[in-house]
Amino acid sequence: MHEVVGLIFSKDRAMQLDATLRSFSLHCRDMGNIDFKVIWTYSNSINEQQYQELASTYPSIEFISELNFESQVLASIAGYAYVLFLVDDNIFVRDFSMENVIESLRTNQDALGFSLRLGINTNSCHLLRLDQQLPTFMITENEFLKYDWTSAQYDFAYPLEVSSSVYRVNDIMAAVHHSFADPTMLEVQLNRNKKIFYQQKKFLLCNQYSYTFCNFINRVHTIVKNQAGETFYYSTEQLSEMFIQGHRINVEEYNSFIPNACHQVVELKFKKITDLSRASKNKTEQIFTADSRNFQGMIPKVSVIMPVYNAEDYLSQAIESILGQTFTDFEFIIIDDGSTDNSLNIIKTYNDSRIILIRNETNLKLIASLNKGMNLANGKYIARMDADDISLPERLARQVEFMDQHPNVAVCGTWVELFGECEQSFWHFPDNPDVAKCVLLFGCCIAHPSAMLRRTILETGLCYSDLYPHAEDYGFWVQIAKKFDITSLPQVLLKYRISGNQKSAKDAQQVIDGAAKIQLEQINALGIEPTEQECLLHWTISQKQFIPNVSFTHAVLAWLTKLKEANSFLHYYPEPAFSEILRMYWSSVCINLVNAFK
Repeated sequence: MHEVVGLIFSKDRAMQLDATLRSFSLHCRDMGNIDFKVIWTYSNSINEQQYQELASTYPSIEFISELNFESQVLASIAGYAYVLFLVDDNIFVRDFSMENVIESLRTNQDALGFSLRLGINTNSCHLLRLDQQLPTFMITENEFLKYDWTSAQYDFAYPLEVSSSVYRVNDIMAAVHHSFADPTMLEVQLNRNKKIFYQQKKFLLCNQYSYTFCNFINRVHTIVKNQAGETFYYSTEQLSEMFIQGHRINVEEYNSFIPNACHQVVELKFKKITDLSRASKNKTEQIFTADSRNFQGMIPKVSVIMPVYNAEDYLSQAIESILGQTFTDFEFIIIDDGSTDNSLNIIKTYNDSRIILIRNETNLKLIASLNKGMNLANGKYIARMDADDISLPERLARQVEFMDQHPNVAVCGTWVELFGECEQSFWHFPDNPDVAKCVLLFGCCIAHPSAMLRRTILETGLCYSDLYPHAEDYGFWVQIAKKFDITSLPQVLLKYRISGNQKSAKDAQQVIDGAAKIQLEQINALGIEPTEQECLLHWTISQKQFIPNVSFTHAVLAWLTKLKEANSFLHYYPEPAFSEILRMYWSSVCINLVNAFK
C-alpha cells in the first residue's frame, strides 16, 4: 500500500479511460508509487465487456464495478494520506513527478490541494464561456505556483474538484457531510463545504503550465448534465464501436499541448491496434499502424493555400511561382473569394492536377477564406501564398527540409524582398524561436505569405480570428507562440509586392487597431493592466514613431522595466531573449535621443 491512491471515475467511456491511463503512464515519472483504482459503471453489456478488457490490459489497476458509489469511494481512499482524483476524459500532456506534487503539499500546509489542470495558460473558463483573470501567483521552493483561491475567479476559485487534483484524504473526509450518488454530486458537496478551509488552507498549488485537461467531447451523466463538445462531438456509442474495431486514442499526439482552459474540446486522434489479443495482454507492447488518413502516396506533403479576390493584375505570376517550385509534392488550394474581375478565368487557364479551385459564392473576406482553406488542407504542412506575391523556386523545398529537421517548430516563415511601388529593400525576421516569441510583444515577426505551418497544430482548435481584421496573421502567430515554437529561415525566399491596391494600405486604421489590441492582450498576459498612456507609449516604441526627449526617455525606461519585472515573476517570455529585445528597443530610443542633440 502506497501513500497515494489514484481514484478514477468512469461511465460508458472505456476508450477515453484507456487514453487517460496511457497518457498518465506516459507522463508521470513515478506512476508505480500510486495505487490506482477505477470505479466504473455501464449502460449496456458492450460497455461492460470493454471495461473487463481494460481490467485485463491493466492488471496492476483495481477495477471496481460500481454498486454503491459513496461507500466504494470512502472505502477506496481509507488508509491513504493523499488522493488523486481523475475522470475518464483527462488527457495528460506533459511530464511530472507525483512525489514532487506530494512534497509541495507537505511543505505548504496552508495549501488545500494541488491542481494538475490549472496554470498560467488557463485564462478561459469554458464551462462558463468566459475569460478568467489569472490570480496573483507566488512561487514555492519547488518552483510550483501558489495562489489564494478565496479571492480568485471562476476555475481558480473552485478548489475542490474530482477531475484532476491531489488532496489530503483527511481534508476530503472533513468536507464530506452528506451522501452523494455520483462524481458530480460528490464535487457539489465538497464545494458547498469549502468554507471550512477559508482561514487555514486558503491557498492552492499548481504547475506553471497545466499537466492535464479534460476533453469534454460527450456527456454521460444525467443527474447533473455536464457540458459536452460542440465543435467535435463523439458519442459514447461511436467510441464504443471504434474500440471494438481496435482503434485507440493516440495520446502521443497531445504531448506538450497547452490548453487555455481546464475543460477544452479538442479533436480526438486515433491509431489502430494491429494485434488486439497481444495488446490486451501487455499494453507496453501495443503496435500501432498509421492514422487511416495517411494513405501512402495519396496525401501530398504540402498544402499551399492562396485566397484570391480581384487579383487579375498579378495573379498569373503568383500561380506560376508556385507551380514552378523545385519541390513538387503539394496540392495548390486556390480560393476565389467571389471575384468580380477576370481572376476566376485566369485560374481556370491552368491545367495542373495539383490545383484545387474553390469558389466562394459570396465574398467571405480573407479570414473566413483562410480558415476554409486550412480545413480543406490534407498536407502535413500548410504553406501560405498571396495572389500578388512571388515565391522563389526553392521556397517550399527549403521550408519542408527545415520543418522535417525541426519537429518542435510549428511555423516557419522566411525573409522577404520588397518590390513593386517601392525601392528594393528586405525584411529580416528573427530566426530564433525565443526571440521571435519576444518580438511578438512589439509586432508581427513572420511575413504572412511566406509562412509554412504544421497542420497538426490546427487540431488544437487554432485558427485565424475575426477579432483582428487586417491583423489576423499577427494574432494567429501570437496564439500559436503560446504553445509552440515559431521562427523564420534567414533566407529571402519570397518577393512581397507593395502596391496601392493592397488592403493594408486602404485599411491602415483597422491594422493599427487590431495590432494594438493584440499587444494589449500580451501585456495583460504579463499580469499588467496598462493605462491608456502606457498603451500609447508601447505602441509608439514598437513603431519607432517618436520624437525623443528626456521625459519621453524616462517614461520608456520605466515602462520597459515594468515589463521586465512582470516577466521575471511569471516567466511568460523566455530569457535571456526577452531582456535582449527590451534592451534593443531601449537602445533605439537612446540613440535617437543622442542624435536629436547633434
